[in-house]
Amino acid sequence: MKEEIVLTYKPTNKIKQHSMYRLNPECCPLCVQEEESINHLLVECVFAREFWFILLRQVGLRALSPQPTENSFLDWWETASNATSNMVRQGVNSIIILGGLDSLEPS
Repeated sequence: MKEEIVLTYKPTNKIKQHSMYRLNPECCPLCVQEEESINHLLVECVFAREFWFILLRQVGLRALSPQPTENSFLDWWETASNATSNMVRQGVNSIIILGGLDSLEPS
């Protein structure tokens, strides 16, 4: 299930219209510093890490947010999920799934 979510990303029309994306469609439309990839958009990009920090802080789990050394969404998800108790794990997984989907939706 986790792999299915990660592999379904496609740039939206709004992203494709971004001026930097038009100049270099390979670069991240958020930071315009790195090559765009699903892992970059979900955990490597500074804006993605900020998104996860703010989202997880709302539920008292900011320590689970991805760190600059994280470079794989699936590895981070597994680490974050395993760092919680069984009672909390299902909620953490739901937050990550919904947060990941929300971060890829056009605004």
